[in-house]
Amino acid sequence: MSKMDNFISIVGKVVLVLLALNLGVSYSLWFINPPKYSYRDYNFLVEQVTIFAQPTMDIFASGKVTHAFHFKSLDYNKIDSNIEPVQIRSSGNQVRSFDGSLGALFKNIYADLGGVDQAAIVEPINDTGKWSLVFCDVENQNCQESILLHTGKVKILVDGQQKIWGKTEANKYVQLKLLKYTSRSSESSVLFI
Repeated sequence: MSKMDNFISIVGKVVLVLLALNLGVSYSLWFINPPKYSYRDYNFLVEQVTIFAQPTMDIFASGKVTHAFHFKSLDYNKIDSNIEPVQIRSSGNQVRSFDGSLGALFKNIYADLGGVDQAAIVEPINDTGKWSLVFCDVENQNCQESILLHTGKVKILVDGQQKIWGKTEANKYVQLKLLKYTSRSSESSVLFI
């Protein structure tokens, strides 16, 4: 065995040990401190990836709990036009993209891991029980719906100009209110979607 082969073998073992440690820590934290959300459409694989990734998100993304796979596209025309959206706007240029390309994926990862610092705290005007976030990028009319259900107020990234609504567990749209603008690292007790 050459020195290079030996080095690769050692690096491979170290990576496996680190992955195993991360998995152990992830599952331990998941069961010690269960999440403050549930899934609209439960998917075992999505939950496992979420559990595995959360310690990294806690460290590098200020505890953000959503990833690209926690959102699904939504036709703007299917949103209840009788419910007034909350409109939010960032102070800087939009970073994220929702066109489904590989470049958009990398932009979204960059935004999630700190490329966007501005955040907002929103909640339903009336108590709705469990609800999920729906948002539309105003510039492109690309709409996304979270598959996570939660209660009360949440913190969201503010990137570009967006319209946002809530959607109850029974698929009824609800009006949200903007409580305040903040930063991604503040208000750590509020669920960060």
